[in-house]
Amino acid sequence: MAYLTGETEVDASVCRSESSDGSVCWAVAWIAGPLVGFATVSKVASNWDGHSPDQKPDDSEAWVRRLDQVVRLGAHSLNFESLGPFGQRWESSMSPVVQWADGSELSLPVFGNTPKGRERVAIDKFSAVLRTKVLTSG
Repeated sequence: MAYLTGETEVDASVCRSESSDGSVCWAVAWIAGPLVGFATVSKVASNWDGHSPDQKPDDSEAWVRRLDQVVRLGAHSLNFESLGPFGQRWESSMSPVVQWADGSELSLPVFGNTPKGRERVAIDKFSAVLRTKVLTSG
């Protein structure tokens, strides 16, 4: 992250991993100052993480884009979920989609099911920071 965004403090981030068919993929998106960064790393291994003996990924991608180049904020994965008996309390969640002037997009979560718990909180914070920064830039 520091390579792409320098020493700028990270305002919000979302990290997720997924394992399937004997491989593991990690993805992280972050907001640091006027920038949004994204990185993925993957490896053919059944249980690969920061404590694995062979740290080198088989595949990786990373990029950073400026928030002042965002042309669209959207949402996907609108979900309503009953949290109590008889549907007394409902929770709704949306996941952000960001589009830049060059047509590139970032959607969260990157893969897998709709997040819950700490990851949901992280995506909600990411969305709030993103919305504030995009709507107040320029």
